[in-house]
Amino acid sequence: MLVKVAGWEKKGSKMGKIVLSICIALHNRSSVVNEHIRDLLSVTDDRFDIIVSDSSDEGKDLQSLYSYDDARVKLYKIDADTPAMMNWKSALDHADGIFSFHLNDRDVIYADKLVEFIDFLENHSDCNGGVCKYLSTCQEPKLFMNGIDAFMNVPFFASHPTGIVFNVDKYREIEDLGDIFDKNNGIHPHDIILARLSQYGKMFIYTKKVWELASAEFYKKNVSGFESKKTSLFFEPKERIFELKQNLKAVKILNFADRIKQDKTEQMYRTYLALSTSGYFYFLESEHETAHYGIAQQKIGTLNKYRLSMEILESFATEFHFSNTEKKTYKKWLIKSIMIPVIAKYTSRINNPTFRNVLRRLRVKRESDDSALLR
Repeated sequence: MLVKVAGWEKKGSKMGKIVLSICIALHNRSSVVNEHIRDLLSVTDDRFDIIVSDSSDEGKDLQSLYSYDDARVKLYKIDADTPAMMNWKSALDHADGIFSFHLNDRDVIYADKLVEFIDFLENHSDCNGGVCKYLSTCQEPKLFMNGIDAFMNVPFFASHPTGIVFNVDKYREIEDLGDIFDKNNGIHPHDIILARLSQYGKMFIYTKKVWELASAEFYKKNVSGFESKKTSLFFEPKERIFELKQNLKAVKILNFADRIKQDKTEQMYRTYLALSTSGYFYFLESEHETAHYGIAQQKIGTLNKYRLSMEILESFATEFHFSNTEKKTYKKWLIKSIMIPVIAKYTSRINNPTFRNVLRRLRVKRESDDSALLR
């Protein structure tokens, strides 16, 4: 059901159409989302609207708690038992702008950065999609005009869904969206859509910081609901392997030469090895992340990280049939991935410019070689 609101006096946009639909899938976080919406509505620009797909329980939904005298807010109410990923799809399906932007109901957009982001999108309205992520090694937005460059550089596969941008018309041309947003494909359906869109080229990475994850305080106060010991968390290595298998299937059907798909596959192995090791250790050692997911915080020493990483590599090698040469290559890459941050941490008091510059170059080269953003 669409809740109609009115009262916003339009100022007139260059294109005569909404440029950006900010799509929020809401479930029982109405007070958080309401505060954020009111902040966004302080931006006097008519080129964006806010689409809320609300699956909150009765009495906790946005409509029952608040009302907006602003036509830029469009609220849709769906069943409370709608799975999270189908709620994501509902929000994106109702987008009416040139682009849709997924925003988790716990994350925020910086209101003072929104107009600049919309300007970028309006100036690149022919793009098929992209991501809005902050890269420490890159200060300017990146455009990838041909399909191969887009396929190899747009950081899909295990990307956080907030900040994913789709060209709405191109998104709606994808026929199997219902299957893509099924939990049997893993929990990052946006990545598969980005891969589809990359076939057309004209993709972007907008590197300026427009949004941020929920604060540590929020995570501590709002346990996610995954605290059941019977539930596997998405960042566990076995779950990463499952999702990688699903995403490799998605790569196979894309319209790229086998050589290009093989290059992407090798890149994805590195991405998921990093997520299953360094990313996994980060979650286990992070106080607010473990509090959020209802698990015990751990401290993992360097030697244990190395040992566990080699065990995880062995699981990957077995599951994906790595040759001895491939296994050695990934082992060498993984050791660098683990050790460079460790060395940087334990030598942080060494102020020798040459030494610090060498570490920085090693890190930048590793990121550059990967040709993609790792979350």
